[in-house]
Amino acid sequence: IEATRKALRLGAKVQTPAALLELIAGQMIESLDHFADGLADQLDLAEERILADELNVDRKVVGSVRRTTVRVHRQLVTLRSLIQRFEHEIEESENPALNLRTKKLLQRLDWLDTEIVELRDRSRLLQEEIMLKSSEQTNRSLHVLAIVTTVFLPASLVAGIFGMNVGGLPLTQNIDGFLWAMVLTIAASLVVYWLLKRSGTVRR
Repeated sequence: IEATRKALRLGAKVQTPAALLELIAGQMIESLDHFADGLADQLDLAEERILADELNVDRKVVGSVRRTTVRVHRQLVTLRSLIQRFEHEIEESENPALNLRTKKLLQRLDWLDTEIVELRDRSRLLQEEIMLKSSEQTNRSLHVLAIVTTVFLPASLVAGIFGMNVGGLPLTQNIDGFLWAMVLTIAASLVVYWLLKRSGTVRR
């Protein structure tokens, strides 16, 4: 409405109520078109970051774009429904002042709604891609953690055995007992690492 008021002050001429309604609808469509361009730029930036495997992609931005496109789509559907209802209820023969170029408006609304739906679908796909990459990163971290835990498991076992305060432990009377215990711990970890590498677990 504000854009229509400014257009009228700048010299736009409106002869009939239908022409005023068409001007208001046109201003709304033009504003939504510019707004959709801004949403598309946000999605382009997020898509570039995802393709570059950057981890700092803001999920909230993509989610906000998707939520906004859903709302705009609902508004466009409502506006298109109102114009179609106007077309069916107001006949051209009743009053020339109420003749509205509904076909032109509906075509512009259909084109704009198609663009909004495409942005909505893009944002949904980008959300899925972000979730997939996050899951992959989490799986890689868990994989590394599992490998490290498995490699140091024999060392923990050896340390636990030699840490028992009981009699008869080997190497307790040997002056080089600590050295042999360290050699045994490192050797056990290396054997486990070799087995993991041979099975291909380390390479994945």
